[in-house]
Amino acid sequence: MNSKFPQQKLASIAKVYSGFAFHSRDMQPGGDIPILKISNIQDKRVTQDCSSGLPAAANSRRFDKFRLRAGDVLVAMTGERSVGKLGRMRKIDREYLVNQRVAIIRPLPDQGDPDYLFHVLTMEKYEKTLSSYGLGAGQPNINPVQIASLMLPLPPLGIQRKIGSILTGFEDLIENNNERIRILESLAQSIYRKWFVDFRFPRRGKLTWVESPLGKIPKGWRVGTLGELIQFQTGSSIKPDPKGAYALYGSNGLIGKSSGFQFERGMIIGRVGNYCGSVQYSHSAFCASGNTVIALPLEGKDELIPYLYYTLKHLSLGQLASGSAQPQITQSVLKSQPVLIPPVSFLKKFCSVTFELLRQIDHLKKENENLHKTRELLLPELISGRLDLERVERKASSTRSREYPQHKNPRFDLNSLI
Repeated sequence: MNSKFPQQKLASIAKVYSGFAFHSRDMQPGGDIPILKISNIQDKRVTQDCSSGLPAAANSRRFDKFRLRAGDVLVAMTGERSVGKLGRMRKIDREYLVNQRVAIIRPLPDQGDPDYLFHVLTMEKYEKTLSSYGLGAGQPNINPVQIASLMLPLPPLGIQRKIGSILTGFEDLIENNNERIRILESLAQSIYRKWFVDFRFPRRGKLTWVESPLGKIPKGWRVGTLGELIQFQTGSSIKPDPKGAYALYGSNGLIGKSSGFQFERGMIIGRVGNYCGSVQYSHSAFCASGNTVIALPLEGKDELIPYLYYTLKHLSLGQLASGSAQPQITQSVLKSQPVLIPPVSFLKKFCSVTFELLRQIDHLKKENENLHKTRELLLPELISGRLDLERVERKASSTRSREYPQHKNPRFDLNSLI
């Protein structure tokens, strides 16, 4: 990557050091102060889900430099699949401590812009460089000195801030879309629970109840199995293609792109591992890896996809997994799972309501893909110093105000649907 800006060591604008070596006796499940570990660094983010924490009684001033601060970038320093991975927590809503084998990169005040530094470091070039430092050992490891020695293009601080602001603007749009997706998903699942769990559906009149293997259900409904509604098949080994046009799913969701597709639309269930039983939905053509089970509506039941999808999510399929070392779920177990089957006319009514929510969710996901691609293309150009930053800022600002005038979240009258 060519840049007109001078190359300097990361150490010139940031402190780099390891997290604190907490003793296992200090870390308690559900402890008062969450402790961030390598597992929290995922997809250029630092997640808030911590398995253990430090009791408040053990807290002291000696941990001050290991408390997560706004602008910190964390780096995984150990692990074959983890070493060199970076991430940050954009909104810090409470106190966190950083564990050993996680490096803290903390920008020096008035030396390095946190947003600029984060975006540059997450470029593939630098993640690969960090990962290569750990090669040649049984357990790949890197250290803070190696991280601090990275050579980065460092423009003057004012330019860093402009570049960081432009790129963070894309992150803001993506996060806004993610929030809207969460709201839409929550709304659809709320409608499902009210209709099919609480039996509070529109204009129901007086219900007559009958006994069933799942408890009392409305007369005219019955209990069947997933196999009566869905055909299942295991995904296959697919070679990712970064330039592909189709989504590629794994057990933990979207994992890349593929040059071809296997299915036009359907649901993807995590088949093995930590994400066994997770459920995703693709509104458009996709491929899926061998770590998944594909759930497709039986012939003639395509219009029931929303009901099938939210039924799969409601069932908590991970509880059906077998195997302690490597949890997995089989097609036979899925097919035999008992489910409610209301009258078709009733199902169509539910699907007509929720299908639009799924369509909007899919649209927002595609929008995020485009925003991510644009950011990835723009990043090296901005760092090269060849672009007119004022012009880029104006164009980015104009695009945001035009496409997201008030960043409104979707609103629906839920009461009208129950």
